[in-house]
Amino acid sequence: MSRAPVGLGAGTYVAFLLAVLGAIAWATGTAALLPSLGPSAYVLAAIDDRPRRVVVGQFVGALAAFLAVLAFAGTATPLLDAAAGSTAGLRRIAAALVATVVATVGMTATDSLHPPAYATVLIVSLGIADDALDVVAFGVGVLVLVATHGAVDRLGPWRPPYSL
Repeated sequence: MSRAPVGLGAGTYVAFLLAVLGAIAWATGTAALLPSLGPSAYVLAAIDDRPRRVVVGQFVGALAAFLAVLAFAGTATPLLDAAAGSTAGLRRIAAALVATVVATVGMTATDSLHPPAYATVLIVSLGIADDALDVVAFGVGVLVLVATHGAVDRLGPWRPPYSL
């Protein structure tokens, strides 16, 4: 079966997937749409439309980062708000490094390596979206992304994955 090349079709498809998440984030004021879901949407559209890696990889990354924050950063100021050279910033960086190792081990063990999940690790561990509600809302966003992809795959009008 010949597939359409990446371009307008993939771009509009990724934009549609993100629009669904954006509407949820806008309506609820939650972290249902975080930057790492853009690359996940692109992976579904153009590289590997198997949603299992997206779901498991993103969940492993978010959970590893959330637990690392609890263990190392606690209520430390987010890195971007911390003073240069501060203990809070150092604790956030330690959480990010530990979360990166734990996420890699977890994704490898579950055969769910999903590179965009490393952005999730940093988003959560560095304090951009790190409370429990943020992580839950993000998890819902991942599930909605994959469910929307599945519905589009069955009903159209797009036919992912687009070839590179």
